[in-house]
Amino acid sequence: MKRRGMILIWGVLGVSLLLNAASVGVLMRLNTLRNMLNGESGGLSSVFDDHTRAAVFSEMRRDPEALRDGLEALGQARSEMFAAAADRPYDRARVEAAMARVRDATAALQKEGQDRLIVAFDKAAGLDGTEDSGGN
Repeated sequence: MKRRGMILIWGVLGVSLLLNAASVGVLMRLNTLRNMLNGESGGLSSVFDDHTRAAVFSEMRRDPEALRDGLEALGQARSEMFAAAADRPYDRARVEAAMARVRDATAALQKEGQDRLIVAFDKAAGLDGTEDSGGN
């Protein structure tokens, strides 16, 4: 019985170590992806002051349903694209049309996010959103 208990303990320890190693790998990959998305600037936290970051976070939390709807539309479009590609007989026109819907949903979601960033940057700069700072 004692030997069996030791084997069990070593087995649990081995599984735990493997899971920890896998977790570290996942975290490293997520960090790499974050760095790729942030670019050379280092992202929001290294470029903007606390006031601007707070404005961005506040604006991104506003109306979460709109963002959720955009994400759901993108997810649905992607699902339809994969279903079209897997369907037999293969219909290239159907796949291309589905890909176009993915691009449209991606563009709509990106526009929503960028519009929110502009509002946040305006607020941080003390503008009420009606001024044009000269960029356009």
